[in-house]
Amino acid sequence: MIPNPSLLQDFERRLIASEPVDFERNLRLAEDLYDHARRLGKLPGPDPIEGVETNIRMVRVFRSVQDAS
Repeated sequence: MIPNPSLLQDFERRLIASEPVDFERNLRLAEDLYDHARRLGKLPGPDPIEGVETNIRMVRVFRSVQDAS
């Protein structure tokens, strides 16, 4: 158990803010996670439309991070 979670959250926010965004590294990570899920047999699913909301949300997050840098 973390005795002071707000202190840890503050540290994490400062750490994240101090590192520059590396869009290419993040994209490689996302692609690697996708490949890993495919190897596990989790992707593609039986319904190709399933999860489209999640994909749209991910694209919006990626774009917002890219725009912020």
